[in-house]
Amino acid sequence: MRGTGAIYKRCGCRDPHTGQQLGSRCPDLHRRGHGSWYLAMPRQAAVDDRRSRLRRGGYRTRADAEQALRRLQDHDRVREGGLLTTGQWLQRWYVIVEPHLRPSTARGYRQHLEQYLVPLLGRELLCELTNDTVQLAFSAIVRRHQSVGSPVSASTLCRVQATLRAALNLAVRSGGLLTTNPARHLDLPRAPRPHPVV
Repeated sequence: MRGTGAIYKRCGCRDPHTGQQLGSRCPDLHRRGHGSWYLAMPRQAAVDDRRSRLRRGGYRTRADAEQALRRLQDHDRVREGGLLTTGQWLQRWYVIVEPHLRPSTARGYRQHLEQYLVPLLGRELLCELTNDTVQLAFSAIVRRHQSVGSPVSASTLCRVQATLRAALNLAVRSGGLLTTNPARHLDLPRAPRPHPVV
């Protein structure tokens, strides 16, 4: 049985007298481009979960929010892992693979999770993860390093991508938590080729 859900629009404008957010009461919400679209649904509509409601937001268009709601209502897509966040899945994946790794590989994976992947992608629902979201996260890694004057190398980005790709490959194989791996095809900087010394 498919669950129910609601789509609504709200913004961050504040009442000039009280300072409280207007949210869905903002008089400018009818203007194109003002505010963001949100969804709300009973968690039990997607999976068995005692917490009452799931809310997600920040969608640019109503159509984006409706598409996200349909994904969350798809029992076949979320039944095995429930509404796992990407961070929860990454931690679960690490516990599964860590005993089979060399110590240096395990340290590298752990560093990638703690330094990059969980902070940037951890709050995203695993079933909503897209190639665009992952690409934005890697762009944020580049910007973050540039802002402190320490550019990240292309080889480091490739290793972080390999860690994420391995984790999401297991999600694809584990009962359909994902249908495709959104970390497979990213536009990363190319590593410079070494020049021969003459």
